[in-house]
Amino acid sequence: MMARVNWELMPGETVEEFVAALLLLEQPRGNIITPSRGDRGIDIRIPVDGNRFDIYQVKRFTRPLSAKQAANIENSWNEFVEKTLPRLAVRSWTLVTPWNPTNERLEWLEGLTADAGLDEVTWLGRTNLDVRASQNSRLVDYYFGDGRNRTEALMAQALAGAQVLPGVEGEDLLAAIGVRQRALAEALDEIDPFYRYVSEIRPGRLGPLEEADAGFGALAGTNSEECTVVAREIDDGYLWILRVYPRCEESFRFRPVSTTVTLAAEPGTPEHNALRRFVTYGVAPEMPMPARIIRAEGPPGVAPPLGEALIRIGAASTPQNSGLDLELRIEPSGRVVELINIEQTRGLDGQGIRLTGTDRAGAIEVEFLANNADNIAQLSITPHDVGGQPPRLALPTLQAMEDLFSGSSSITLAAAGGPALLPPWNDVDHDEDLEQRSRTWAQLATALMELQHHTLASLAMPYSVSSSEYHQILDAAAIVRGEVVEDEWEGVEVHVTDPKAVTGASGGDGEFALMVIRPLTIKYDGRTVTFDKRFVTHTPTARYADPAVASGVQAGDVVRLVPGSNPYVTRRLYQSD
Repeated sequence: MMARVNWELMPGETVEEFVAALLLLEQPRGNIITPSRGDRGIDIRIPVDGNRFDIYQVKRFTRPLSAKQAANIENSWNEFVEKTLPRLAVRSWTLVTPWNPTNERLEWLEGLTADAGLDEVTWLGRTNLDVRASQNSRLVDYYFGDGRNRTEALMAQALAGAQVLPGVEGEDLLAAIGVRQRALAEALDEIDPFYRYVSEIRPGRLGPLEEADAGFGALAGTNSEECTVVAREIDDGYLWILRVYPRCEESFRFRPVSTTVTLAAEPGTPEHNALRRFVTYGVAPEMPMPARIIRAEGPPGVAPPLGEALIRIGAASTPQNSGLDLELRIEPSGRVVELINIEQTRGLDGQGIRLTGTDRAGAIEVEFLANNADNIAQLSITPHDVGGQPPRLALPTLQAMEDLFSGSSSITLAAAGGPALLPPWNDVDHDEDLEQRSRTWAQLATALMELQHHTLASLAMPYSVSSSEYHQILDAAAIVRGEVVEDEWEGVEVHVTDPKAVTGASGGDGEFALMVIRPLTIKYDGRTVTFDKRFVTHTPTARYADPAVASGVQAGDVVRLVPGSNPYVTRRLYQSD
């Protein structure tokens, strides 16, 4: 029988934690906001509709609100309006209490929140919470029944289950272990509210990959990623693998994995540099790190063996929205790049902070590192592929990067529309070819924006572009602007419609002028785009590649023409009379 939630007897902290777990297991991508200086009226935020969020404020009140409790809610709402709404795109705000509001209190909440302009403001009361709790019996059992103890007992059985069974050998041994481990994993799935388990047996020996994967690390990403993988060797060259997956992004907060290790790396090695970034700024190393495990606790993590190991380290803290709106300012050009998706992590020693963000087109990633202990500040810019992005979004960033790296420009990291955070930089870490790449792609974005006025087809930034495609796009933009484009030419195949047009007065054995009218087209990313314009190609001195064919040319033939004394051809917009 499912344990009932007796809200009145629960400590206030347990009420808030249980409700947060209930909501976040339904919305696995949501996060609990850890307050630094006030929570800005946010306990839980859940991403929806692209860049918008649903916000939840959880209160432990189980009885009709007193004047003090109502004032507490009003303070949370006012802080949300003042400190969150101007910075975050919010769809809805929900007050959560294990008490069903009266009509008077609902009217009070409606009056309090009426001017915020949100799509929805709601009150999630006791009945709704009871219904949700009844749909997650494992969570209720974990907090109010015997779920926690039974999970620990089953985990111990799972570890013991990888050992050799007495009196069983060969294939019978593997079958017996497999059946037992699958049954235990299914049982763990049934009672553990925060993690799910997958057990398998496969051929192999424990090697570096399995040792590295058996480490512990913080969750970084979605609930589909493994948080723990434990590998054990069993008989006859077989491995037992147990994979543990978090059910939501906050599983570690509700039920942490604990291990104590010592890490060591030789100075100057990639491992040592990665370890310093981790300790100082909280940046997770990409490679496994050599370590000695001296203590490990679980569940839900399955304790790895003590001693030497390779471990993968997750972020020191889950990246959080910094609450800052930032921008890059380029001087003296005055260009500004707005940064979005600002996230921050902090180092283990509390001295370092790392901020990262991207521009709206995803053309660059900006990383800012600051270390109070060493008085160090560093700004680095990494370019990213802009394929598929609208040129109008990519162009401001590309132009700003071109300005920054093409001369004696400086860059300033500043609050959006506000003061600079630090003095300007003249030395920014970046790829050496970023200046030329920015110029090339800025020209391409400008040309595509000009051409977009002459077609209904969407002209997104290319994923890749050859030199000939690049120049073809720039030339097409120049033609629609009314410019004359001149190029050298080497030869062309011509489909003859009028023999006299390709022989002229010379009779075919000398030079002649050629004019051709064609639709204006460009080709890139494997497609051809035709515009509502035509252009004229004028070749002043063309001749037959093989003069012998001139006398017999007929309509419908294909002949090859090559340059005469003048090797240039001009193209311009065709203007009909």
